[in-house]
Amino acid sequence: MRRPRAVFAALAALAALAALACNPCHGESGRGDGPISSAAGGPYFGVRSLVNDTIARRSDGYVYAVIVNGQMMGRGLMPVYGDKVRGDDRWDLVNYVRTLQALARSQGKR
Repeated sequence: MRRPRAVFAALAALAALAALACNPCHGESGRGDGPISSAAGGPYFGVRSLVNDTIARRSDGYVYAVIVNGQMMGRGLMPVYGDKVRGDDRWDLVNYVRTLQALARSQGKR
């Protein structure tokens, strides 16, 4: 069993990683309304919501592949994070996306 401090430290590290890698474009709730997205007045158009049904139906492997090599997947608009996010942090971000989806579903905000 993990000690609570270890769990809290891991969650804090994930929150910091998401704040750098995900939130600027996708926003804190994953709806594609981060501060640099056009939805929030920024310059980047077409930032996808991570919590809509289309993305929720994608496999974990697909989400992982987008994180690693975003330009080769989907519409090719997402930057590549494979050189910035490594190892288990990639799967942690997949779980982060799934958590945002579950939260949106529970609130009826897809």
